[in-house]
Amino acid sequence: MTLVEALVSTSVMVVVTAAIFDLVSPAGGAFQAQPEVSDMQQRLRVVVDQLKHDLVNAGAGSYSGLNDTTNFQTARSLANYFAPVLPYVQSSDANDDGQGTFFSDRITIIYVPTTAAQTTIKSDMTSSIALIQVNQESGCPFKPNTQQVVDPLCGFHAAGTDGSGGTKAVIYDGTGAFDEFIVTSVDENGASLDFQHLQQGPFSQAYRAPSRVSEVTSHSYFLKADTKQLMQADGQGTTVPVLDNVVAIKFEYYGDASLPTFVAPNTANLSTTYGPAPPGFDAAAIGGWPAGENCVWAIQKVDGEASYVARLSPIGNGTGALVPLTAANLTDGPWCPDAANANRYDADLFRIRKIRVTIRLQTGNGALRGFGSLADGPEALFASPGTAASLSKSVPDRTIRFDVSPRNLNLGR
Repeated sequence: MTLVEALVSTSVMVVVTAAIFDLVSPAGGAFQAQPEVSDMQQRLRVVVDQLKHDLVNAGAGSYSGLNDTTNFQTARSLANYFAPVLPYVQSSDANDDGQGTFFSDRITIIYVPTTAAQTTIKSDMTSSIALIQVNQESGCPFKPNTQQVVDPLCGFHAAGTDGSGGTKAVIYDGTGAFDEFIVTSVDENGASLDFQHLQQGPFSQAYRAPSRVSEVTSHSYFLKADTKQLMQADGQGTTVPVLDNVVAIKFEYYGDASLPTFVAPNTANLSTTYGPAPPGFDAAAIGGWPAGENCVWAIQKVDGEASYVARLSPIGNGTGALVPLTAANLTDGPWCPDAANANRYDADLFRIRKIRVTIRLQTGNGALRGFGSLADGPEALFASPGTAASLSKSVPDRTIRFDVSPRNLNLGR
């Protein structure tokens, strides 16, 4: 073999070897990145399922028990009594955001789960800290270990010696007020419950019979920015991470542009399309509102004849498709149950019909994140810069967006 032939052969071998390495290098990067991509997809799937489950159930109300002969119909969506979706964290601990606030990265969702622990109260509470006496209704469960004796406490129980917690419950009426609590002790003979309040301040009011009391599920979700975790709080002091490496989450609200109306106009039935119904012209004053009025309805007199008008204002043209509900819409009042209440909320929250959720997730491996950050704009591939040298060896952030229209918030449409 001549020197020229040796040089040609060596050159060919070098070119072929370089081509092989050029193919192997991206394959190695994909081998590193793809497992992380699959893991991110799975984690997003899990958190979407959890959020959708709570959002779909938002506003589910009591479904058994008695309706009285007046306007107070007990077995209806919670959205007919109080706002079951709040744009902030509601809790009795340090996670609480305070009343009447708005945050785009947090939400509280309230609903009645599948449970037999739902009834009405037997008599008026004498004060906002008095025991709650419950009725023994037809839908109440049997006492434990019996098949024929109805539980006088209707399934509500205090914390047990086995470490089980007391029933988490909500009490509400037709005034826009509601209070969440956990049962701390019970008196079977008196069919009464003692409780620990799970909201800031005292009970909103001393509730009157036949106010509704039911077991409740209440979950708050919020982004903990310093640890990049999506957290879930239950209002009882328990906060757990739901998803790691969340760099952004946003909740957007879409609502009914039109005002609430009466389901059966010109009749004695005061049921409305959303929000608490008016108490009736002859009703006593409630909270800070004049007699016969509440946070959604005011009395208007024309030529001496009284009628009800909504306190809310139409949004946009007041008709048609759903409209975005902004922070300004949801923090300007009127306030329910009234402006002085420690747990007041904006009456426009009754308008909510759809929630849009946007979640942005990053890989926890800095070696798989490239340069750039959200400071470069929302279209940046990486919210937090890493050390990846090329896109073939990196995993860009993943963003998912989905809409949920809770069925219990759309019953009036």
